[in-house]
Amino acid sequence: IEPARVAVLRGRVLADNGAPLSGVRVSVHNHPEFGHTFSRSDGHYDLGINGGAEVVLDFALQDFLSAQRKATVQWQRFEPVEDLVMVPLDPEVTIVDFVEPIEVAVGTEETDDVGTRTARLMLQQGTQAVATLGDGTEVALSSISVRATEFTVGENGLDRMPLQLPPNSGYT
Repeated sequence: IEPARVAVLRGRVLADNGAPLSGVRVSVHNHPEFGHTFSRSDGHYDLGINGGAEVVLDFALQDFLSAQRKATVQWQRFEPVEDLVMVPLDPEVTIVDFVEPIEVAVGTEETDDVGTRTARLMLQQGTQAVATLGDGTEVALSSISVRATEFTVGENGLDRMPLQLPPNSGYT
């Protein structure tokens, strides 16, 4: 970190119910040189980086879907980052082995002010799944575990989005 450019990003990570989430790993996407930090027991985090650009923050916590947020960072400033609500992985897991003509992965039933619904993902026989290993090697998979998790449930739906919406789009 260059002393003349130093800046600190500050934000907060929450659970669906508004409770703070601790232990969320926060890092700058594609910039391992800035290291990482973890959210504290109050859900807040601080991360020192070089200012002068727009960056993307990566958020990760076991048993939750990963998310990202953009932040524009000025030199020698404390920059606020909007709150993020982390989405827990759906507890329903469907094992898909691509044997049946169509296999259906079914998520947990969700209910909010828009109604009740269940996420379903249909996978056609002949679909192929490939895992890319750390060294870049690809391995064909004979079966996969699928979770159909809905991001936009309830009053925190917009804050649950994994990424910010593009400027010319609206949340519906």
